[in-house]
This record gives sequence, structure tokens and C-alpha cells, in this order.
Amino acid sequence: MTASEHLSQLVHTQKQTLRELEAEINALSARDFLTENDRLKSELEQSYARCRQAEQTCESQKKELETMQEALHARLYSEKQHALKAAAKRLSTYYQAQTAGEENRLAAFEKTMRTRIDQLEQQVKAEDAALFNEVASEFGRLKTLLEDRIAQIRREREAKAVSLAEQAKPEFGAMRDEPLTEQEAQAALRSRHFESLIGLSVFNKIGILLVVIGAIAAARFTYTKLPDTFKGGMLFLLAFLFLGAGEWLGRRGRRADLFSLGLSAGGVALLYVSVVTCFFWLHLLHPYAAFALIVLITALAFFLSQRHNAQVIAAFAMIGGYLPALAFFFQPKLPMEFLLCSALYFACLCLFSLLTACRKKWIAAQFISFVLNAAACSILSTFLYELLTFYPPASQGLIWLCRLTPCLLIALSFLAFLTGPLFYSRRAQTALKIHDFILQGFNLLVSYTALSFTVASIPGASRYAFLQPLCFTLTLAGTACFLWKWVPKERAGLFAAAGAAVLTSLLIIPMQFGFVYAVYAWTVEGLLFLLPGLLYKRRPLEITGWLVGAAAVLSLIVAYPMLQLSLPDTAFLPSCAAAYTCVTLASLLPMAVIIHNGREAGAMQGLYKYGFLLNLWIYTIFAAQLFLPVLISEKMGALHTDMFLLSLTILFGCAVACVSIRLPRLRDDATAVIGLLIHAVSFIMVHLLNCLYFRQADSLPKGAQLGLILLQILVNGVCVLAAADFTGTLVRRFRAPVEVFPLTVSACFTVLLTELLLGQFRLAFTNPLISILYLVTALGWILCGFWRRYASMRRFGLGLSFLALAKLFLIDLSGLSEGKRIIAFFAFGALMILISFVYRFFSKRMHPTGSITQLPAQENRPSDQK
Repeated sequence: MTASEHLSQLVHTQKQTLRELEAEINALSARDFLTENDRLKSELEQSYARCRQAEQTCESQKKELETMQEALHARLYSEKQHALKAAAKRLSTYYQAQTAGEENRLAAFEKTMRTRIDQLEQQVKAEDAALFNEVASEFGRLKTLLEDRIAQIRREREAKAVSLAEQAKPEFGAMRDEPLTEQEAQAALRSRHFESLIGLSVFNKIGILLVVIGAIAAARFTYTKLPDTFKGGMLFLLAFLFLGAGEWLGRRGRRADLFSLGLSAGGVALLYVSVVTCFFWLHLLHPYAAFALIVLITALAFFLSQRHNAQVIAAFAMIGGYLPALAFFFQPKLPMEFLLCSALYFACLCLFSLLTACRKKWIAAQFISFVLNAAACSILSTFLYELLTFYPPASQGLIWLCRLTPCLLIALSFLAFLTGPLFYSRRAQTALKIHDFILQGFNLLVSYTALSFTVASIPGASRYAFLQPLCFTLTLAGTACFLWKWVPKERAGLFAAAGAAVLTSLLIIPMQFGFVYAVYAWTVEGLLFLLPGLLYKRRPLEITGWLVGAAAVLSLIVAYPMLQLSLPDTAFLPSCAAAYTCVTLASLLPMAVIIHNGREAGAMQGLYKYGFLLNLWIYTIFAAQLFLPVLISEKMGALHTDMFLLSLTILFGCAVACVSIRLPRLRDDATAVIGLLIHAVSFIMVHLLNCLYFRQADSLPKGAQLGLILLQILVNGVCVLAAADFTGTLVRRFRAPVEVFPLTVSACFTVLLTELLLGQFRLAFTNPLISILYLVTALGWILCGFWRRYASMRRFGLGLSFLALAKLFLIDLSGLSEGKRIIAFFAFGALMILISFVYRFFSKRMHPTGSITQLPAQENRPSDQK
């Protein structure tokens, strides 16, 4: 590249840079930052001026409020002083009246006594002049005494009155000088507020209602010669007069009181009445024109309610917005377009309710809107269903639009009434009230029911039945998350939303696959809540898991058999067995977690432990009788099959009882009682097995016979061990005597062995082997009594020895041959000698305070040696 080309390129680059710089300068000039800055500065000054004006207004209103409070307190204080003066005056009047009465009584008494004295004096003077001269001085002294006494009474009364007045004067003065307390002011304000409520609010609403009724009656039944257009115009004029009067009385610069709000609400109500009257009775409006006027009036009422912060206007807007539109539905041959427009209008009313609930805590307006909206959705769904049934549209799209419109409207209503109180609670950071919970409960119940009936009318909707409870579950779960994140103070609402989400989630599987599968679904869901709650010590998850599991168990016990019996194509017993097996296997997991954690925490875990043990025992009985017969050959016969199943049932029961009693992390008094109960039932079963079921050796193969014999021996041996466990538990936990343990175990062994020999091995009771068995048992009791120093065991052993000896001589010897008698004599004699040797051997090793007394020969031995 030559130098000239290089310079040309450099010049071209510089020109390009210069053009870019000029473009940037032009852009900056176009933006005119100084002008923008001036504009922002002027806006800031205007905002500052408005802020200052708002502060000045607030200060002036604050001063005005303080002035009004001072005037009110002064007024109440003057009323208090007036009341005290009136009370003092009434007390003075009452005291004067009482004093006058007493004075009158005293004067009457004085007059009566003077009259009687004069009468006595005249009588004595008339009868005997000499006697009169003697007693004349006494009559004079009596009159003087009467005058002195009455004068003294009057002086005492006057002194007492002066004393009472002096005592009451400082107290009354202190009460009069006492300032007005807050309680007195609040009581006076409450009385005046109640009076104002009756006179201003209640009478105002009653008057507006009477005016509305009078307007309707006047339009329909008076001035029949006047044209209908004039009547309709007068109604609208009256409505606008009420609105104008209410706005003028509550205009800016004056305080909007209840009276002006009542006039505005009455104007809104009269507007609705005017439209309804002109449409239904005067027939001046087309349906679409009347509907459009209703929409405009509702918008106006919404604006006025927000402008004046008036719940009464909002309530009238709700009533007037819903009722005329509902009245339009009962006109004949409503077109589909009108119904769809009505649905859109109801959706707008739902949004109006949502906006109102987000900003204001208007309870009456919310409940009125909810009730009317539920009625509107129900009526609209009914009319659309009839339209699709009798006059279906030609287009498939319109058909689906008519089907989905009620569903969408119900869903929008549910969301509107659900989220309104939540946003208000977040905005004000306040907890939900009881009326909010009532509204949310009715909203959930009504919306779910209405949506279920509406969806059921759609063809093919049953294939997606799980979507409805799933959507409700997700919505309620989102509500719980919203409250947990944005309204941390609201715990009751959080738990209520989470509980409702769990409740609706229980319907997902049953709605899709039928309630036959509810047990399986609820069991799995209960485990999903319960296991994390137990592992990570989350109490809400644990409680939810317990409740869902309880629902699964109740459905298995109550609802599941009824549903199975109502389904003819489903086998009842196998299906119930499968559900019961599922619940029992699932119950093992929480029990394993509780055992892993150690001691149970809370009453629910303790109760679950007891229920688990009882259910496990019942399930072993159920499973042995239902599942095991499939594994047994038919050649064994019904008798041997019952023996086999009963033997296994006894073994399973003893195993469960052993776990209940001996597992350290489960062991307590209640589990011990459960184990004792299972052992007692197992003892009864083994006695039934030994006494009622007899093997038939000819009908069984040798292997089966040997197996049954070994199984019966095993069952009886396990029952002996169970008796040991039973008695040991009584001794350890319930403080039974220690000597009961070996005595009970040996007695159980003896009884069971006797039953086994008599029933299963077909030995006769007269066989001396049984007596020898009793004698061996008695020897064991005596040995154990010496070893553990239990006197009662040794005595029971002696008693059993005499019983065995009596059986030998009274029963056994009569049926024996000569050789067997000799053998029996030798055997019994050897055992008796052995028992005597045991007594001799152990008596030398007993302490003097032992339970074996020394023989007389031993006591007299020293004297014999001497």
C-alpha cells in the first residue's frame, strides 16, 4: 500500500468518526437533558407542594379533631356536673321529705300525749277533788317531762342533719371537682352512638326502602291516565334527585355522613328499580338496553362506593347488580348471546367483589355478593344446559363454549372470593377473622359442588375427573404458601388452607379410579406426610399423616365393605384382604421409625403403638385363616387343615405377645396388658386344639402325621414358654408373688402334657404314666421350693404327690396287669423315697428361720446323748 492510499484511508476513517460524533451530538441535543431536568424539577416541586398541602390539611384536621374532642369533653363534663347537682338536689329533697315526715310523726305523738294527759286530768278532777289536788303536781311534772323530751329529740335530729351535711360536703365537692374519666366519656359516647345508629342509620335505611317500595307502587298502580314514558322518566328523575342530594351533602369540603351516604345508596337503588320497572311492567326498554343500563348503573355504584368508602352503596350495587340480571333469565326464549353476555357480566361483578375485598373489610357486602353470585352461577348453568339439550347450536365451537362458560365462571368466582380476604390480610398485615373462615368454607363447598355437577354434564369428562380435585388442591396449597410467605402472623388461615388442600387431595384417586382404591391412595398419602413428620420432628406433617391414616382405616372398616358389596363384579373377601394387607404392611413403617427414634413423643404415637400391636395380632389370625389354606394339600382333609391353621395362629399370637412384652422400646404397662391378653387367648386356643381336634392317623401319610405331631408338640412347648412369659410379666410389672412363677409354669406344663397325651396320643386317664408324670412334677415343685425357698411351692408339691398316689391306688391299679402293678409300685416307691431324700438333704442346709421346722428327734438329740 502506497503512502497516498494510506493517507486517503486515514482521512476516510477520520471523516467517518466525525460523522458519528456529529450524529451523537445531534441525538444528545434532541434529548434535551436540560428540558427533561426542568420538567422533572417542576414535577418534584408540584409533588412537594401537594405533600405540603396534604400535611397542612392533616394538621388542620388534627387540630379540628382536638378542638372537637375538647368541646366534647367539656360538654360531657358539664353534663356530669349537672347530673351531680341534680343528684344533690334529689337527695336534699328526699331528706327534707323524710325529715318532714318524722317531724309530723313527732308532732302527732306530742299532741296525742297532751290530749291523753288532759283527759286523765279532767277525769280525776270530776271524780274526786281531793285526789285531783294530790296528783295535780304530778300531771304538771309529766307535761314538763314530755316537753323536755320532745325538745331534746328535735335538737338531736338537727345536730345529726348538720353533721351529715358537713360529712357529705367534702366528698360531694371532690366528686364534683373530679375530671372526666375516659370510661365515662366512652360510656357516654356509646350511648350516643347507639342513639345515632338508630336515629340516623336504621331510620335512614328504612326510609330509603319505603321510598323504593312507594316508587314501584306509584309506577304500577297510580296515575293510570299518565303515559308510561312519563312514569319511567319520573322514576329516573327521582333517582337522580336522591343521587344529587347525597352528592351535594357529601361534596368535597364537607364530611360524608351516614345521611348523605344513605341518600346516595337510595339513588342507586332507585336507578335499579327504574330500569326493572321500565322493562318488566312499563315495557319501555329492550332487553339489551335494560341490560346495558344495569351494567352502567353497577359501574356507577362501584365508583361511588369507592369514592365515599361506603359499604351500604356497595351492598346496594351487589343486590341491584345481580337481581335484575337474574330476573331477565325468566323471560321466554332467551338467546344464547344474552346468556353468554350475562356470564361475562357476572364475571365483571366477581372482579368488582375481588377489588372491594382487597381494599375494604366489608363483611355484609362480601356475603351478599357470595350468595347472589352462587345463585347466578347455578341459574346460568341450568339455562345453558337446557339450551344445549333442547336447542343445541350448529357450531361445535359454540357448543363447547356453552359447556365451558359455567365452569370458567365458577372457577373465577371461587378464585375471586378466595383471594380477596387474602390480599387484604397481606395489605393490612392482619389475621383472618371468623367470618373470613366461614366465607372461605362456604366458597370451597359451594364451588366444588357446583363445578362437580357442571362438569358431570359434559360428555367424556369422567376420563379426566382427577383434574378438578387436583386443581383445587394446587390452589389451596398455593394459598397456604402465600399465607406462610407474605402473612406470617396468620397461622390459623395457613393451617386451614393446608388442611383443605389435604382434604381435596384425598379425592384425586377415588374420583378417577373409583372409591375402591381410596384405601390404597389414602394409605400412601398418609405415609408421605407421616414419615417425614416422624423423622424430622415436624409436628404439622405428623398430625396430617395421622389424620389421613385414620381416614384410610375408617374407610377400610366402614365404607370399604359397603362399597365392595355394592359392586357385583368384584370379589368381596379377596379385595378386602388385599386392602387390609396393604394397610397392615404400611403400618410397619411408622412403627419402625418410632422404634428407631426411641421413646414415643406425644400421645398419638403411644396410642398408635397399642393399636399396631392389636392389629398385628388380628391380622395374623386373619392371614392364617385366609392365605395359608391355599398352601395346604386337599388330601389332608378339613379336620387336619383346621388343626394346622389353629396351630399356626397360636404360634403367631405368642410371637406378637412376646414382641409386645419383651421389646425394650415398646415395653410399658399397656403393652404388657396387651401381651397378657394375647397369651390368655392363645392358652384358650391351645386347650381347644388339644381337647377338640383329634388326629385321624389312618387318613394321613406318615410324613404328614409326623409333621402334625411335631407341630402340636411345638405349639404346646411354646405355650409353656408363653406361660412363663405371662407369669414373669405379672411378677415383674404387677408385683405378683415370686413363687407364682415356677408354680404356674409347671402346672401349665403338666396340664398341657396331660391333654396332649390324652387327646392326641390316645392314652387313657387310668394309665400310670400320667400319675408318674404328676409325681415327677411334684418332685420338681419341691426341688424348686427348696432351691428358691418358696414354702408354698413345696406344699403344693406335697399335695400333688398325694393326688398322684391317690390316683394310683384308686384308679390306675384296677386296670393293670400283675406285672405292670409291680412296676408301678417300684416306680412310685422310688419317687416317694426320692422326695423324702430331698427333704432330708435340704433340711440340713436350711437356716433356723427357714420354712422347714426341725424334726422332734433332732430337737431331743442332745438330751438323748446325755
